[in-house]
Amino acid sequence: MKAFYQTMTVGLVLILALTIVAFAVVGLPSFTLQPVRAFSQGELALPAQTDPTTVPTVQATTVPTMQPTAEMPTNDDLVAAGQDLVRQFGCVTCHAINLSGGPMPFVRGSVMPANLTPHDASGLGTWETEDLLRAFREGTRPDGSALSSNMPWQAFGQQMTDTDIEALYAYLQSIPALPYNTR
Repeated sequence: MKAFYQTMTVGLVLILALTIVAFAVVGLPSFTLQPVRAFSQGELALPAQTDPTTVPTVQATTVPTMQPTAEMPTNDDLVAAGQDLVRQFGCVTCHAINLSGGPMPFVRGSVMPANLTPHDASGLGTWETEDLLRAFREGTRPDGSALSSNMPWQAFGQQMTDTDIEALYAYLQSIPALPYNTR
């Protein structure tokens, strides 16, 4: 462990020395302050009223309505986004490369990741998008039972929007339906 700290110290000293040399060669960045433009009293004054007893009126204008600029994502887009989420969150680490779940090799205890494939009997085949949303938001299955405490649903659910979970659902429904523990 001592060698590690010595190596880290040497590396940090080297980085500091190179930074100092870089500033010596290039120089420190310079900043120029621009003066703030002064406004005249006329630019700040309200328009003059001709009759001091009347209240100025505001002309009504129409506000253009917002038109959607982006198209709704296609199912292919959702599937691709869901596949990216599976990679990002490392689902295959626990649920196997084909996401069929089963006992984890080299892990003792009762860690039994679920089957995430659309298999009707042992996977998510009967789940709807709302069921997956509930699982990541509340930690419950469609039947009301709790997800395993080994599943970090709260951490994942906090990082994902509803659209992300819909994309994850679209991807999980697109993969082959496999029975549980088909590692």
